[in-house]
Amino acid sequence: MIPKSILVPISGSNASQAALATALSRARAWHGRVIGLHVKVDPRDAIYMASEAVSVQVVEQVVKAATEDAPRRESVARSQFDAAVAAARPADPGMSVPSATFLAETGTETDLIGSFGRAADLIVAGRPDPGRTFDRDDLALEAALFDSGRAGQRRATTG
Repeated sequence: MIPKSILVPISGSNASQAALATALSRARAWHGRVIGLHVKVDPRDAIYMASEAVSVQVVEQVVKAATEDAPRRESVARSQFDAAVAAARPADPGMSVPSATFLAETGTETDLIGSFGRAADLIVAGRPDPGRTFDRDDLALEAALFDSGRAGQRRATTG
């Protein structure tokens, strides 16, 4: 079976940039479509990141920071997606152009990537940078592997 629907979790990182390039290349070759999914963290979920031993003021600061940072993160992810789609357009007008859609949904990575991943034929997630601490790319890859019900995924490298 040739995958027609390719899901790519997008965080704005180098890992998601590599995954986008891989997905768009495969979509062009297979006449498929790419769905770029950016997960906007619900500010209320930021409360769970704070431990029970912190004050109400600290929890309020965490929620406020998450609320204020969400539009910037979405803008970075959208710009990355648009740039990747533009770069994937072939110079020859006779060649096929991959279909691509950007979605920004509010929720948790595990829930949304798992849900959208079950509907996709393929999930392309970037390999998290081994030199960094646990981050959103790790969550995206983990959700693709464990929450989508898919047996395996293709991983793009950053270099």
